Amino acid sequence: MIIGNRTIISQGCIFDGDIRIGDDVIFGPMVFINEIDHGFERRDIPMNQQTGASGTIVIEDDVWIGYSAVILKGVRISKGSIVGAGAIVNKSVPPYSINVGVPSTVKKYRD
Repeated sequence: MIIGNRTIISQGCIFDGDIRIGDDVIFGPMVFINEIDHGFERRDIPMNQQTGASGTIVIEDDVWIGYSAVILKGVRISKGSIVGAGAIVNKSVPPYSINVGVPSTVKKYRD
């Protein structure tokens, strides 16, 4: 994990895996970031012994991630973006976008 300068991580956040965080990022409380899925494809091996898909997560500079948001494998949160409280981000988001919902979608762009 790489964490940039002046990044703020609030209480209760959980970061797991290969994660790259830029400068001036704000994480609200209880944010969950996970770069690997559980494996479940095979029935002859218990799920807790299977390896799932993974992918580095990149959070660029000047990003704000709201309370209890979830960021999943292979996602890039582009510069200047906002992720709303409770959003689940399962695909990359464009620069200066405001993203909300489950799964998250672009609601609008910052001016």
